[in-house]
Amino acid sequence: MTLYQLNPYQLTDLKQHYLCCVKEDGYYRPSWSELANADALVSLEELESIYSDTDFSPEDFGLDCTQLISLLAETEESTNK
Repeated sequence: MTLYQLNPYQLTDLKQHYLCCVKEDGYYRPSWSELANADALVSLEELESIYSDTDFSPEDFGLDCTQLISLLAETEESTNK
């Protein structure tokens, strides 16, 4: 999937990665506030300049809240059997 096909959770994850690893030409430790505000701090244009030709897969991203809740529910069901 392309940059333009990412869902909002994946875009936020990519923006947070951008803040940590790309923006400062290497490793940068953004504050919790910067990570929480990554959507406002990193523009789509900044991501386009680096990731416009990238082919992403779902495995490139962490779990979003919905996926995490579903996974926890499945784990709880299997342990209660």
